[in-house]
Amino acid sequence: MESTMINDEVMQELITLLRENNMKCETNDTFDICNYIDGLQNKISGMQIELDNMQQQLKQMEKDKLVNKLKAQLSKAQTKVSNTFGQIKTELFIIKNSIKSKASNIVCDFKKKGRSALNKIYEVFDVKDRLVSMRVKVKESQEDVAHALDKIDAFAVGMSEASHIFKNTFRELFDKKAKDYSKIDKRIKMSDLFKKSWMAKQSILESMEKRIDRAIVKVDSLHKEAELNNMIKLYDRLESRIECTKEAVVMPMVAENEAVYGADAFDKYMENYNATMQSKDKADRIAGNVAAVKNEGKGR
Repeated sequence: MESTMINDEVMQELITLLRENNMKCETNDTFDICNYIDGLQNKISGMQIELDNMQQQLKQMEKDKLVNKLKAQLSKAQTKVSNTFGQIKTELFIIKNSIKSKASNIVCDFKKKGRSALNKIYEVFDVKDRLVSMRVKVKESQEDVAHALDKIDAFAVGMSEASHIFKNTFRELFDKKAKDYSKIDKRIKMSDLFKKSWMAKQSILESMEKRIDRAIVKVDSLHKEAELNNMIKLYDRLESRIECTKEAVVMPMVAENEAVYGADAFDKYMENYNATMQSKDKADRIAGNVAAVKNEGKGR
């Protein structure tokens, strides 16, 4: 039996490390993705059973010559769905191995680097492209199954109408009125048996599509969470550098003279000129007084 992602030893250890390091969102997303992948594995097992049943049914149809044409069409659809299904199984196998391998690397890095290694959890689930590819193949199989169901319905209608015409033809030969055969005969019941296996396939494929879509949402969530954390760290580093720069560089605060224009500028010039002239006169008087004092001293 295929081992589940949830019960895998490495995945359990990774989820435990995320939880113990208070990475709640990453823990929940990791658990959910593993759960969706396990669900896909279960659906693939169910699909394989339905394909095997369909193969047995096609073999039984060989005994009825009336359904040879339908058998040929269903065999063609069966082969196409089986081939696509094989590709889906391969995609899931690659996805599981990739996740387990990268999860193992993260756990090993944690033992060397500590919590910082868990910041690369999004790399473990870098499988969106493969999930999208798997989804495309699932949709293709859904279309093939729907086409097969349409063929079965058309066959049932044709057989029913042919049967009614045949029966009413004999009634007319015996001068009896045509009868409306509204009840389903054995042929239509047989077609319902044919449809049962194909409808089961359709249900499985629809369930697989939902799980793939949910897994893609969770993978995107992990990547967005990583981008947000990186942006916050970058902002914190820039803010820290700005604070360090403010402390290291002290800008001198020098007051600049206010610019003066027009008449105000002329008044300011005259004020400075008068102050200069007054200072010069005062200096001349002081110089004259000093000279007089010196002359008086010499006369004595």
